[in-house]
Amino acid sequence: MQLESLQQKTLFVYDLEFVGDVSNPHTCQIWDLAFYCVSTREMFRSVVDPNPATIYFPPPPTPECMYLTREFLYRHRAKTFDAVFTKLLRWVHNRTKGTPVFISHNNFRSDKPVLMHECTRYNISLPPTWMFFDSLLFIRDNFAFQEYNMEYLVHTILKTTAKNAHRASADTFHLHRILSALTNNFKTIHGEIQPFHSTSLRCVPGIGKSVQKYFFEAGIYNLETVQYTLQHFYVQGLQLGCNVHILIRRWLGHILSDMPDDSRIRVHRAITA
Repeated sequence: MQLESLQQKTLFVYDLEFVGDVSNPHTCQIWDLAFYCVSTREMFRSVVDPNPATIYFPPPPTPECMYLTREFLYRHRAKTFDAVFTKLLRWVHNRTKGTPVFISHNNFRSDKPVLMHECTRYNISLPPTWMFFDSLLFIRDNFAFQEYNMEYLVHTILKTTAKNAHRASADTFHLHRILSALTNNFKTIHGEIQPFHSTSLRCVPGIGKSVQKYFFEAGIYNLETVQYTLQHFYVQGLQLGCNVHILIRRWLGHILSDMPDDSRIRVHRAITA
């Protein structure tokens, strides 16, 4: 889904910290989370026990991240994700007018799929009204910076050094300040939002802002719609005995009619990989 503005929504900036490999969200387990309500200026934060049966946790993916220990979880009286999330759902509901939109940095590739996995692991159903927005894509699409990681943006925009980086509350606070500075206190923030069950086309390597725009104009707003269409072509190819990739190329040729042939070929390879 594409919106010109998020002003009429209830915005929440959030961050998750987790153990596991983010390239495979099914291996990830949340140990720290923070949600900041832009309109009320309140923060919900909690340390989460990713697995009470685990004593030793894997090392962090980068040296600057905190090494999670059982002693740390005991000291912060960490609760399991389902207990924490039940409180979070109530907290969000009490602060929401209309549609809630949850903003994080690299949301579509990181925080959102990890959150979805945790909800599935604990058999939790997210409210269907929850929508998600990726600040990394927004900043990359609208502002010219040399880099777009949080450390660089904190240093460049906030003119400070991130303290307690890779703790959820600190990263949430910094992202809120960065977006406030770039959007006149969230008055000019705009872009793509996705419901929890949909995957942004920007998660596909090779599909950027310009290619995504063609799909939007064709009424295709998420990866699931593309995958459903491809499945239809595979079935059609089997039934008619025709080359499936010819069917896909014709379909893409209609959607990406103004793009060079080599660009359409790259998109074809990306969506069928």
